[in-house]
Amino acid sequence: MRVVAPLWVACAVVLLLRRPDLIATPQLYAEDGLIFFRDAILSGLPSLLAPYAGYHHLIPRAIALIASPFPAAIQPAAYVAISVALAAACCALLAPLLHGVIVDRGLRAFVAIGVAAAVPADEIIGSVASLQWYLHLPVLAASLVPLAAGARVAARVAAVLVGATTPQGLIAAPIAAVLWWRRPARHDPWIATLYAGTALVNIATAPHELEHATPHLFEALATVMAFRVGDALTLGKAAAENLAVTGSAAGTALGLAMLAALLLALAWRRGRAVAAVFVYVIVAPVALVLATRSFDAVGFAGYAFFGADRYFVAPCAAVVVALAALAASIGRATLARAAAVAALCASAYANFREPRVPSDDHWLAAAPAVDAWRDMRNAGIAAPRVSVYIPPARWPLVLPSCEPGGRGGPFPGCP
Repeated sequence: MRVVAPLWVACAVVLLLRRPDLIATPQLYAEDGLIFFRDAILSGLPSLLAPYAGYHHLIPRAIALIASPFPAAIQPAAYVAISVALAAACCALLAPLLHGVIVDRGLRAFVAIGVAAAVPADEIIGSVASLQWYLHLPVLAASLVPLAAGARVAARVAAVLVGATTPQGLIAAPIAAVLWWRRPARHDPWIATLYAGTALVNIATAPHELEHATPHLFEALATVMAFRVGDALTLGKAAAENLAVTGSAAGTALGLAMLAALLLALAWRRGRAVAAVFVYVIVAPVALVLATRSFDAVGFAGYAFFGADRYFVAPCAAVVVALAALAASIGRATLARAAAVAALCASAYANFREPRVPSDDHWLAAAPAVDAWRDMRNAGIAAPRVSVYIPPARWPLVLPSCEPGGRGGPFPGCP
């Protein structure tokens, strides 16, 4: 705890420095308002189990329920505070979890701060809807590394909670199979098993439309990995996007070469087994998305080059960890830390220069109407329809008109 607490504060500061508008103008972003806030105040406790986009979102919906009694004006600040605190904790927890992989404490601190600072994810920082991509990181790490007996219980509980929040746990299934087969000392196969199993149940119990894999899957995977992991992490997302427009073939070659060089060096210095684990952890999250979604040419271009930052948190974080694991193989600790910090500074500088998401003050102006709607609905008084625009694209959050009804119950004309 003495190690994690200061790292947690440092990671939270880094995340907020990347998005200073979260302090100046906190916002309900995308599904934060359209789905989680709206469902929490319309349905209450039953919203906790409501599926969305083909799976359940246990933790975001729990956060929405916890925040729902607050006045509407401070709801965005509550969402941002909880999201940043949990995302920072996920980054900080990587330091103690990786003790068996990276002995040097300074390099483990580099991992925690590096994931907070260098992963191209400005769009999703402070968003409860995208918190799952950070929650995945410590659970996946706990599935792969040796743990003390006391930590295993906490990791198993976290595996179930996070598995009920995101389908990413499916990539832990092969890890569970290998661990049950090999039974390495101090590794707990139940963490990966519970994570993968809960994620599978999560998906199986939610309605969703089956989609085919993206056409030319392996070519698509190589392109996405090159631009959204190799190029974006090294050059910054804006530079990677510019490279996609001006020289797609060169960007693909450059990104893949950077990843290949890192993994080959890791195999040389730490062994082929370690490198193979990193190959899987880097590739599997992107492969899972591309294998379950059929992107057309336009959709794929937008996904591979410009959008969907959330899908790349895990593979980019794995590259940061791989870099630290490689630096740990340098005999002199001072030199190893210097090399890691230099790489971190270069990547963080590239990402701190990214354009910021514009602020939006529509919510603050509409907050009194939202509170009045909720008070009227709860009092059984007819409530008029309320509509609020929220970012990123001025999407309308609509609270329907309600006819008079019994206090606290579902109202006719007010689903």
